[in-house]
Amino acid sequence: MERRRRERRNQTIAPALECMTGKEFPADIRDEFLEGGAEIDLVRSGLEDVMRSTWGRIADLMEQQPELGDYRTAAYVASIRQIADAYEAIGI
Repeated sequence: MERRRRERRNQTIAPALECMTGKEFPADIRDEFLEGGAEIDLVRSGLEDVMRSTWGRIADLMEQQPELGDYRTAAYVASIRQIADAYEAIGI
């Protein structure tokens, strides 16, 4: 859905830029600009966001509780807490 929204926005921006500058986009650049990223690029971007936020939680946990010993254990603890929070949110 985000991809389609971005494509529509770019379809508005491209003609506006051409009008303002008096020049046309080169065809190869225009096509890439209007189409936006490929679906796999969006998936990879989303995965990167999840990995960064997860790493942040694990690193924070290690800083707060160094007795956990290693990042693997901290990752387990963070995961179990996240599952517990999800269960609590739905009343289990």
